[in-house]
Amino acid sequence: KSSILKVLSYANTSLHAEGLPQSSPERKTHIFSMNPKAITMGQLYGQFDMSGDWNDGILAKAFRTLAEQTTPDRKWIVLDGPVDAIWIENMNTVLDDNKKLCLVNGDIISMSDTMNMIFEVQDLLVASPATVSRCGMIYVEPDTLGWQCIFDSWMNVLPEGLKDNEEATNVMRSLVDSYVEAALYTASHGCKRLIPLSDSVLLCELLKLWNAHFSDFEEDENTGKKPWLQIDELDVIKRVEGWFLFSLVWSIGGSLDQKGRLLFDKWLKEELGIGEGKKKKDKKDKDKDKDDDDGKVKYKFTIQLPDKRTMFDFVFVNEGCRFIDWLDTLDELKISQEAQYHQIIVPTTDTARYSYLLKTCIDNGLPILFVGETGTGKTILIKDMLNNVIDRERYQNLMVGFSAQTTANQVQDIIDTKVDKRRKGVYGPPIGKKMCIFVDDLNMPQKEEYG
Repeated sequence: KSSILKVLSYANTSLHAEGLPQSSPERKTHIFSMNPKAITMGQLYGQFDMSGDWNDGILAKAFRTLAEQTTPDRKWIVLDGPVDAIWIENMNTVLDDNKKLCLVNGDIISMSDTMNMIFEVQDLLVASPATVSRCGMIYVEPDTLGWQCIFDSWMNVLPEGLKDNEEATNVMRSLVDSYVEAALYTASHGCKRLIPLSDSVLLCELLKLWNAHFSDFEEDENTGKKPWLQIDELDVIKRVEGWFLFSLVWSIGGSLDQKGRLLFDKWLKEELGIGEGKKKKDKKDKDKDKDDDDGKVKYKFTIQLPDKRTMFDFVFVNEGCRFIDWLDTLDELKISQEAQYHQIIVPTTDTARYSYLLKTCIDNGLPILFVGETGTGKTILIKDMLNNVIDRERYQNLMVGFSAQTTANQVQDIIDTKVDKRRKGVYGPPIGKKMCIFVDDLNMPQKEEYG
């Protein structure tokens, strides 16, 4: 939905620059977007401070500024967030024919002819009839978009070493065409997902994780070297295949529960024709060159695939272009004499794979969410990674623990105290460093009445 608005805005602005259409040229468009649920009512519309002085809220200030502008440009105020029966009721006078924003202090701000109010919401479960009757409705159906356009867009921004390799890009398209649609269907039918996710989100996870392992196909910024020139052509294809399977398993299959992972692995092995799945595949299709049900030829892998245990128990490595057991990636455990009992982490398959995924996401600037029951070691694993594994010269750590009484303002205050002001409106960690923010007990804060 956000992309639709952005594309329309860019299209209007481009037409304006070219003076089209000639009969009535389009106007330049500006978008002012905010999430009304991320702040309090006072911060949204305005409030009196302790001394009795009035302070405009974010929406009131933007509304007032845009109303005072006399330019013919289009101005869209986009409220991107959930609708509830509290904040939206104050918008009724704006949505009326009056088009006026009435504030608590008595100010009335009239909307100019070049302004538009746009609401971008997930649902209207708690919206009142008064609001619904005042707005035009456009329902954006998730199935209409699909995920193919996201993949096509991603293919345009591949690293240089892959974008210029026609064989590798053809392999990537064949892999996605052969397995992604069926994987999404399998994961959503008969498997329990710990967090509800749409197909487009799952595909984005797959592409981000896949792209995170293509560092050897990017030009070194400091030396200008091109590492992919030293890689054999066959090894390039093997790396693309291996990291695709790894990313497929840990994106679409990674958010499934244990039973779901076993079902997903069973389907994948049947599709690949390895292990127990090979017998079932041979029964289904005795002719290996035969097309599958939808007329597409299944992609045939050049790498050696693991046929024992599950695909979740193996990781692909560039050395030798092969899958190895997670335990083979661990160093020998040496416990120092001074180590406290509660600080000792005994490496297992689980710690190996989750530590690897966490480090990969940190190195590539990707957010990651660990979900699990209490006492499964999520906190101690992440703290060990932040304190002992990642480079402290490159990263600044910030650990935030949530409780039932945690508010959004408290979280913002905590983060604000740990960052430096770069320039007006821009804050960040010390120059040359990146910041890792670890939020513990994300599910603890009390949910608001309207979610």
